[in-house]
Amino acid sequence: MSPALILRATLVLAWVFSPPLLCVLAIRRSLPRSSSTTVRRVLAPVLAVLIFADWVAFVVTFFRGNIGGFGSHYLTTRSADSFLIASLGLVVMSPAAGLARGKLCVASFLVFALWFGSAIVA
Repeated sequence: MSPALILRATLVLAWVFSPPLLCVLAIRRSLPRSSSTTVRRVLAPVLAVLIFADWVAFVVTFFRGNIGGFGSHYLTTRSADSFLIASLGLVVMSPAAGLARGKLCVASFLVFALWFGSAIVA
């Protein structure tokens, strides 16, 4: 295998598998803190769980063959459009997460990019 192919595969794997890791780190960062307000303390874990659920929905939909990967020309299902809109909502809501806002912003943007990429190639 060529080094370019290995680098490309590594970047794709990091992109696809980093949102769950970022969600776990965000939950871990936000739970022990009691100095932040109650809303922000509760919002970060809730957003992390929603981003993780959105990521799981993408992975399941992809492996079921309902959406195509990047560079393919499969038709997407209507539910993929709903998940795309939900992902956009998570991207918009992530900056309000308090202490874990950076991790949640990156995770939500990565999941949104997965849904957007699968919808744009169809």
